[in-house]
Amino acid sequence: MIFISKASVYFSLKHPEDQRNCEEIKRNLDSIPGVISVSISRDRDRVAVDYDTTGTGPDRLRNKLGECGCSIEAEHWQEHKM
Repeated sequence: MIFISKASVYFSLKHPEDQRNCEEIKRNLDSIPGVISVSISRDRDRVAVDYDTTGTGPDRLRNKLGECGCSIEAEHWQEHKM
């Protein structure tokens, strides 16, 4: 039996109208080893990332969003047992 350490982190962004394009944000987050999926809300104010906890974590994801020019207003995460 194989167990996967999976978690999700949800970021609320400040001033989404000033953010870079969603495709670029998604592409940059997807490039991080361990990221499973990235979803961005239509109004670009929320980003959800599912990831393998053995490959990355919230700090790395937060830093990548900062590199994309995003300002994070709030975040929360959820660990999944699989």
